[in-house]
Amino acid sequence: MGKSAGPQRLTLKRGDVVIGVWSRDYSKARPGLVVQSDLFNEHHPSVTVCPVTSELIDATLFRLVVDPAETNGLKKRSQIMIDKIQTVPREKLSKKAGRLSASEMETINQALARWIGLEGAFVTGREISGSPSRSLRRRR
Repeated sequence: MGKSAGPQRLTLKRGDVVIGVWSRDYSKARPGLVVQSDLFNEHHPSVTVCPVTSELIDATLFRLVVDPAETNGLKKRSQIMIDKIQTVPREKLSKKAGRLSASEMETINQALARWIGLEGAFVTGREISGSPSRSLRRRR
């Protein structure tokens, strides 16, 4: 008999709703939204997500409401917890449940930029190449 190939590695894209265990405090599998750039999703051993909760609170700037739909895989009206963004080991993710729309992701992008203080700081249409240290050097 041959060796087992092991668990299948999920192919993830930014905007996917995934099911996983986000921290030691919560051992129950829960939905989360992949917010990490697709540049890193194929090979990086961890994934940055915003957890999703069905316990709604009044915090419209950083808890974004998403209604359940066949496309996103959510069962209840939920909130994307922008304020709880975290990076988890890829093996903590068990499956993809669905995907948010492009317009929903635009709202997520704006909320993430606001949360981490980058609102209005984006340079569009510019590609960064080379190593991060090279990209961040001051120009003379």
